[in-house]
Amino acid sequence: MRLYVLKHESRYLRTGPGGSFTGTGLEKASVFSPEQLPVLREHLAEAEKAGYPGSHIVVLEVRETGVLEGQGETAVCEKDQEAAAQWNKLC
Repeated sequence: MRLYVLKHESRYLRTGPGGSFTGTGLEKASVFSPEQLPVLREHLAEAEKAGYPGSHIVVLEVRETGVLEGQGETAVCEKDQEAAAQWNKLC
């Protein structure tokens, strides 16, 4: 699945009321579906005017694989368990 966000330098943008923007981490960024790309392009132009020059659209590739171990009944493949273990070492 592809989703889209606005990014400015190392921060993602969250859209707010009245055309406002806030730089955030990915977990709080405004996320748009492919059907919303025309709206996202409008937000991009507005972000440039609102003090976020050089902002751009970033594509997020999302892959749903199941529930991580200990989170439920669904079995997770070994490759995903290894990836989760590696991620936990980085945190």
